[in-house]
Amino acid sequence: MPELLYSMALSPSLFHMAALVGGVTGGIVFTILPVLGTILGTILGATAGVLVVEYVGKRDWRLAIRSAVGYTLGLLASSVLQMILCLLMVAIFAWQAFF
Repeated sequence: MPELLYSMALSPSLFHMAALVGGVTGGIVFTILPVLGTILGTILGATAGVLVVEYVGKRDWRLAIRSAVGYTLGLLASSVLQMILCLLMVAIFAWQAFF
């Protein structure tokens, strides 16, 4: 039975499901603060979900925290890149449409 739990905890689908459930839960819980609370709640909830799944799989807090921090940094880096590309597309559209 521990082998099955270990293999389930490390599967990418379970990892993503935990991040999704944690993110939705965090977003709902932190809606007390209208916009900022929802965004931060989603990030914190997803990180908590990843942390729990990694700890269940590896039984080592240090590795689980390292994985959760890596997930959070990757999430934030991809969000910043998406925002930059979005603003670039809007700027190109405005330049083409109005100049």
